[in-house]
Amino acid sequence: MSDPPASQSATPTAPRTDRLAITALALGIVSIACSVACLGLVFGPFAIAMGVRSRAQIVASGGTLSAFASHRQP
Repeated sequence: MSDPPASQSATPTAPRTDRLAITALALGIVSIACSVACLGLVFGPFAIAMGVRSRAQIVASGGTLSAFASHRQP
């Protein structure tokens, strides 16, 4: 018997989580937490800009990037 071609035997992998999306989420949370000291006005726009850029990268990746972490099964 011969082995199947590599393209048929490869298992599908879950999309990678975009690090820029995680950074935008963290910066958004920090901006909310720092809103008492008016630093939210500084961090908020950066979080929005990073989120918009991350979304564009995810759409352009063709499914290889995701905004959500997913559990990879062996």
